[in-house]
Amino acid sequence: MNRRPHDSEQYIAEVEHTHERVTITRHGRPRVLLISADDLTSIEETLEFLGTPGARDAIAEGRADAEAGRFVDNDEIKARYGRR
Repeated sequence: MNRRPHDSEQYIAEVEHTHERVTITRHGRPRVLLISADDLTSIEETLEFLGTPGARDAIAEGRADAEAGRFVDNDEIKARYGRR
């Protein structure tokens, strides 16, 4: 985005609402990245989860189960446990 430095409030509002990132450059080179706090928290939580031993294997196993049809759908869960 090409904007003037005094547009910071506008940047902040846009990043919060659109979840797009704003790169601030100096002399044509990226210097600062503006990202919403919620997006950063999500990225950090994802990295923490993926750093947990066995997490990637569990994800791969879950995907393989889903692709092979080994899952319980919402209707079956409701039938088993009732709507709560």
